[in-house]
Amino acid sequence: RKQRQEWEVKSLLEKIPADLITLDPHIIGRVDDASKDTLEKEKLETQANTTVRKIKLKQRGRSSASKLSTKKQRKKEITSREYRRQQVSEDHMKIKKKTRKFKIERKKSILDRFKSVSKD
Repeated sequence: RKQRQEWEVKSLLEKIPADLITLDPHIIGRVDDASKDTLEKEKLETQANTTVRKIKLKQRGRSSASKLSTKKQRKKEITSREYRRQQVSEDHMKIKKKTRKFKIERKKSILDRFKSVSKD
């Protein structure tokens, strides 16, 4: 693979005219005199700033693609179920609050004492 990449680079460089390829003589002659500690710190900082990639586990065996798709589907179903449960519970809470407000706002009349009392 590496050899093929090198071959591709070489073939592209051959296609470019030599007049276009230039090197900065100031950069070529300069030596990086930073200490090893500072280089390590810079490397750690750049690693911390980069996003963490998810490691894909290689699956062996038959129908690994179908297994992955079923796992994804199950995960979607679980999250959608949880979302629906949350919505239903929020709806129930809203209904309870409305009925409580309605019961509180309703004033008792004088004739309420003649109504039959239901046992709940």
